[in-house]
Amino acid sequence: MQYELFGSGLGARCGRDGVSGTSVHVGNSRITPIEIVESEFPVRVERFELLADSGGAGRWRGGLGFVREYTLLEPGRLSTRFDKHQVPAPGVDGGAPGRPGATIVNPGTAAEQRLPARVGDVQLPAGTRLRIERAGGGGFGDPRQRPPAEVQHDLDQGYISREVARDTYGLPSRG
Repeated sequence: MQYELFGSGLGARCGRDGVSGTSVHVGNSRITPIEIVESEFPVRVERFELLADSGGAGRWRGGLGFVREYTLLEPGRLSTRFDKHQVPAPGVDGGAPGRPGATIVNPGTAAEQRLPARVGDVQLPAGTRLRIERAGGGGFGDPRQRPPAEVQHDLDQGYISREVARDTYGLPSRG
């Protein structure tokens, strides 16, 4: 039985951006390292990274959620108890909400299926691709008040897309 406790992105607060890709708030639990998952269970971790544009825009940006994607090497059964899939983390004082999470079976294929945040005993055949997207935290304050150097840093780090930098934060496009 593979059992993982996932965190997400935490909301921004006055004076600080939110924390990205954090572990859960249970003291003796952390996000399981890929090496442990792959050596102990019949899965291959295809992707584990911060999810761009998932933190709510704001003077202080919400923390980014992350995506973890697996390929099942043997048949399996899935049960989840997630949150923030329908109701995103709210923004504060003009900040935007964070992006909701998602559980997606066979993403990007004709067989793609989005599951609710809480499911039990979903049968998955070998070869199934499973994507877990964790929610981002809400932003704090007006995004147009974020200093351009901080917006550029977020863009350079891949935290936000060029479109969000331009359309939400007002960063001018480079020629």
